[in-house]
Amino acid sequence: SGGVGESIQRANYKLQITKDSAPRAERKRPFRGEAYGGQKPLLIEVETKTLAQVKQAITAGADKILLDNMSLKTMRQAVRLCKKVRRRRIGTEASGGVNLKTVAKIAKTGVDAISVGALTHSAKALDISLEIGSIRK
Repeated sequence: SGGVGESIQRANYKLQITKDSAPRAERKRPFRGEAYGGQKPLLIEVETKTLAQVKQAITAGADKILLDNMSLKTMRQAVRLCKKVRRRRIGTEASGGVNLKTVAKIAKTGVDAISVGALTHSAKALDISLEIGSIRK
């Protein structure tokens, strides 16, 4: 994933992920990805940890909001807030605390996507080696 404010390629379009949402979301005017050299504007994805940050991201014009380590109740409330916005569609993605035991309950909150970090940071390592030598006939 990208770092703070880093642009990354995802599905053939530019996406700006804002990991530290509060400083950008507190702006008075909405932020939008700016067009570079006639290209399409960036889509803005903001990571949030609280409902207050979700509200700030909505006001600031985020295209997608990451709901990080939220309780199921808070996540449901955040999804409802995003769906109430009539002038544009705001995508939602749950992240943090996702595993096989929690994924079904998280899916029932109505989020559009679920990230499972355990796939990468908790995977068991497999120690293998490949030795190449010559074969004599």
